[in-house]
Amino acid sequence: MSESQCNYYRLVRPFLGRACQALLLGLLAVITGCAAHMREVHQFDPMPRAEVGAEDLDPVILPADISTALKQAEEAYAGIQDTGVDVEQGQAFDDVRDALAGTDIELSVFVALMETHGSILSSASAQAEIAERYRRIWFEDIADGEYARLEIPDPLPPMVEREIHRIQNGYPRAFQRGLDRSHIYRPYIRAELAKAGMPLELEWLAMVESQYTPKIVSWAGAGGMWQFMRPTAQGYNMRIDSYVDERYNWQSSTQAAIKYLQDLHNYFDGDWPLAVTAYNMGQGGLLRAIESTGGVRDLWTL
Repeated sequence: MSESQCNYYRLVRPFLGRACQALLLGLLAVITGCAAHMREVHQFDPMPRAEVGAEDLDPVILPADISTALKQAEEAYAGIQDTGVDVEQGQAFDDVRDALAGTDIELSVFVALMETHGSILSSASAQAEIAERYRRIWFEDIADGEYARLEIPDPLPPMVEREIHRIQNGYPRAFQRGLDRSHIYRPYIRAELAKAGMPLELEWLAMVESQYTPKIVSWAGAGGMWQFMRPTAQGYNMRIDSYVDERYNWQSSTQAAIKYLQDLHNYFDGDWPLAVTAYNMGQGGLLRAIESTGGVRDLWTL
C-alpha cells in the first residue's frame, strides 16, 4: 500500500467497524492493482491487412421480414396456450423458434419466450396434480354439512341482473382473467369448504373479493385473495409483521376466511346472505344498516 493510501486509511479508520475496514482495504488493493496494470504498456506488431476478393466471400443472406416472422410466431404461440399436452406444447414452442429464426430480432425475445414456455409447462403440471388430488370434490356430490345451504334466488333480483350486465359490458376481459385464474385455486378452496360442511358456492366469494388474485391490496388496505383488513386477519391468527404478511398466502388466508365465515354464519343465525355481506362490509356496518331500517334482516330489502 502506498504512503498516501496509508495516510487515508489511518484518517478514516476510527470511523469504521472491522468489517468495513476489511472491505475498504480490499477495495483499495483492487483499485491500486488495476491502476498498476493500467500503467503497463504493451506493444504489438501490427497485423497485416487482409486482402480478400469479393469472389471469396459467402453470399449475403438478408434477414427475414420481422413483421411476417412475428405474425407467424404469434400464431404458433397461440398454439402453446391452446394445447394442454406437454408434447404438443413443445412442438408449438419449436414452431415459435423456427418462425423467428433467421431474423435479426433481439435475443431477449427468445429468452422471454423460453421463460413463458417453461412457466406454461410447470403450471400445467401443477394444475394436473391439483385436479387429480381433488377430483372427488369436482365430480361427486357432497352431502350438506352442519351449515345451512346458500339459497340462490330464482328469478334473480334486479340488482343482481344489473351487476351481471355491468360485468358483461364494463370489464369482461378483466372478469374473464379472474375466471381463468380460478381453476388454480378452486380445487383447494372447494375441498376445504367441503371438509367444513359449508356451501361450495362460497368458493366464488374469492372471485368477488379479488378475482382470485393472491397479492393485491384494496384502496382501503384490505389485502390478499380474501381481502382481509389487518385487525381481522390478526384476530384469526394470521401473522403480520415486518417479515411476513399471511394475508398474501392464499392457503393460509383461505383457512382464515372459512373460520371467519363460520363465525359470521353463527352470529347471523344461519343467514348466509347476511354473513357474506358482513364479510365484505364488516359486521358492525351491517348491524348499523339493520338498525337503521328498524331491524329488517332481508338482504334484498336492505
